[in-house]
Amino acid sequence: GQARARCVRVSTLAWQRMGMRVDAFGSPLPDRDLARCGTLTLLDHDLAWLDLSPDGRTVASSCLSGIAHVWDVSTGRLLHAVSTAFGGVRSGAYGRDGSSLFLGTDTGALLRLDLQQGRCVELRRFPNAVDAVACSASGRMAVGLVGEHESVLLVGEHDAALLTVGLGRRTWQLAFSPDGRRLAALRVDGHTSEETQCWIWSMDDSVLLHHWSMASMERHGAVRFLDDRTLA
Repeated sequence: GQARARCVRVSTLAWQRMGMRVDAFGSPLPDRDLARCGTLTLLDHDLAWLDLSPDGRTVASSCLSGIAHVWDVSTGRLLHAVSTAFGGVRSGAYGRDGSSLFLGTDTGALLRLDLQQGRCVELRRFPNAVDAVACSASGRMAVGLVGEHESVLLVGEHDAALLTVGLGRRTWQLAFSPDGRRLAALRVDGHTSEETQCWIWSMDDSVLLHHWSMASMERHGAVRFLDDRTLA
């Protein structure tokens, strides 16, 4: 962290000596721009996923190298860099209180990272890579698995309930509604079937409420509830 701060100060002085304006984090501004809302220091190469903490103070992400990063939103400072012995990190989500981060790996491990102690423990092991993780405000968790047999599972303390099964290798995105009563899953496959599908389940009884599909050449996507009844 101290080395990163020194690099920011050095780069700031270098840009200023060249007569260029810089933002609050030392990154150069385009010509005629006066300020930047945000920062260029919260960057991750080949971004695989990101999630904002419940209090909005930190953001977590990982890249295709499989290392999970946790950043301070107000300063852009890197707080944690997690490389696990369970395989590359390919998905993640904050727990309901923001003190922990749940991570999915390409070897099928579901991990819990304690952000205060910096300790990472394995919670479950699945037969396929954990491509998506979602946590609700009530503490429920869902995972999306990819590989030979795709599926979306509701994960309990000692068991896992199957919600749907897919075919082929695709990308999952999962999101709970703010009240935790609905779970949405987005599956994007512009490579083989050229199709995007979306499911919404009721968490009261695990009943499928909606399912639709459309032709698409996209290979990546995201899904989020804007409120309890609106999905983006």
